[in-house]
Amino acid sequence: MNEAVSLKVMTWNVYLGGEIARVLNVKPGLLEERARALWSMVNATDFKERARAIAKQVARQAPDVLALQEVFQWTRIERQGMRAPIQSVVFDFLPELVAALAERGCDYFVAVHAPGTVVTLPLGENVDVRLQDSIALLLRVQPEDGPLASLGWENARQARFSSNLSVRIDGEQTYIARGWGSLDLRQGEGRVRVVTTHMEYFDDQVRPLQTRELLDQACGVNGPRILLGDFNSHPSSDVGLMFRQHGFKDVWIDHGAGKGATSGLDEDLRNAHNVAFERLDWILVRGPIDVEAVELVGHVPDQKSASGMWPSDHAGLVASLKVRMDWRRIRPPAEQPADTAVEVVRQLFERFIAKDIMAMMSLIHPDARMVFPGNPSILPWAGEYRGAGFERFVGKVVQTIEYLDYRMQDIWGNGNQVVATSRERCRILANGCIFEHDLVALIRVEEGRVVEFIEFSDTGRMERAIQGSTFEG
Repeated sequence: MNEAVSLKVMTWNVYLGGEIARVLNVKPGLLEERARALWSMVNATDFKERARAIAKQVARQAPDVLALQEVFQWTRIERQGMRAPIQSVVFDFLPELVAALAERGCDYFVAVHAPGTVVTLPLGENVDVRLQDSIALLLRVQPEDGPLASLGWENARQARFSSNLSVRIDGEQTYIARGWGSLDLRQGEGRVRVVTTHMEYFDDQVRPLQTRELLDQACGVNGPRILLGDFNSHPSSDVGLMFRQHGFKDVWIDHGAGKGATSGLDEDLRNAHNVAFERLDWILVRGPIDVEAVELVGHVPDQKSASGMWPSDHAGLVASLKVRMDWRRIRPPAEQPADTAVEVVRQLFERFIAKDIMAMMSLIHPDARMVFPGNPSILPWAGEYRGAGFERFVGKVVQTIEYLDYRMQDIWGNGNQVVATSRERCRILANGCIFEHDLVALIRVEEGRVVEFIEFSDTGRMERAIQGSTFEG
């Protein structure tokens, strides 16, 4: 057995900034009002301020591994008719927190970042707000003369659960995509797998299914395991029982002081006192791991932000562990190739030309937003679609037109943003009229899949063809 090494780990749900339930399964006529209320609360619970309070507690603890949930990005989108929308990132939790840590002399880098649900909400007056959830694993760069100077990592992985809650947003079916991320801390044959997850909150039938996937996938490995996250379950629940049956120990049960409640604060984070009443955030261990100490952070009044907010609606949880394994140096990951997004888009169009719709769907995020211009009373396919709704778009198109020719022209990329141009020549099935025109698409790619696709085309030419006029050239 390898010599035991001290390792400190922390998990913290940093809070999206407002109550997401207010926009789920509401009538479309109420959505704008609800979305504006949510967006107002997100601004009021200003993450830029809260990030400094969170960073202060993280710096005080200096965990070697930091697991984060509800790591949101909020983007304001101003629509301009047929021109490209103006997009402004207002809050980007992950870089903001990393920067706040750096200001305190804490050098962390993102080893795993697993994006989740993407939703666009209408605020009215041609303005939308897009939110994207994610979870992350951060590693502390160890001091050269520190006891973990040779700490090593590899095998960063992430996946989404196949079992997710289905809701309706603006009348469209949307899945609240959740999942997990993991990495191995390792030297030679010795290793420990570290996993983080954020399970479903709104459906207690979905959580056991997600637990089964987690046990079979991320945790299905020999050797010591550390599992951190927001499980949205009480320790006595079916989820807790499933983990215990698979040999996991809840570190708070034997080593925590008191009830250890981590969740239950008000939406605006302005409670005078900590009123948390649920222990939903856990650290679980399995294998040759000894627990030395466990404590909560961000749960007492003197840890509030400058204006008096709690750092999050969840407390953070820290554990000091002894893990028997070998180690090697941690280094930040190499940057991904800049042309990755371009290649995804190229494959998307090639599969469209080949009429391989199933293969196309594998490149489209389940929560992707796709916009096709035109008057829907004339062009049956015009409108906005979400994720799997793209298949409905395809169905409407093939029932209306026949492609005589379709050609890719140019693709340009800048990071995860891509512009693609193409030309098509089509026949209207109902009247035989032919039209030909150029198209431009603005596409955003995240983690190898399309999350936004906005098309610009000569809708007037198409509409006149459907109404009986032929236009070519």
